[in-house]
Amino acid sequence: MAGTVGVILLYFMFLYRGFRAAVRALDDFSRLLAAGPAIIFGLQIFIIIGGVVRLIPITGITLSFVSKGGSSIVANFVLLALLLRISDTVSRQKAARPEAAALDGGVGQPNVFRTGA
Repeated sequence: MAGTVGVILLYFMFLYRGFRAAVRALDDFSRLLAAGPAIIFGLQIFIIIGGVVRLIPITGITLSFVSKGGSSIVANFVLLALLLRISDTVSRQKAARPEAAALDGGVGQPNVFRTGA
């Protein structure tokens, strides 16, 4: 039971980090490119967990990074690499542009929750 909860929490943390990278991206293409894999992972997780607890019919989709399947593992690692690349690019851009750090997600609105001067 504790292992199951741990795996589900890791998946939710993974989804959170994917959506956070999407929100913090400075351009629209990067936002969409980060949100896409996060949505794909979330959909896979919802379908598999929903099938296991019998909320929805079981399908042939594999659970990311857990189920066997060569092409599924490769595709999931490609999606993970995209998310990591976008997250790294956003971090580097924000470090290089101090004015971008003061913006909330790069959308041009000041971050009212920023602390410090």
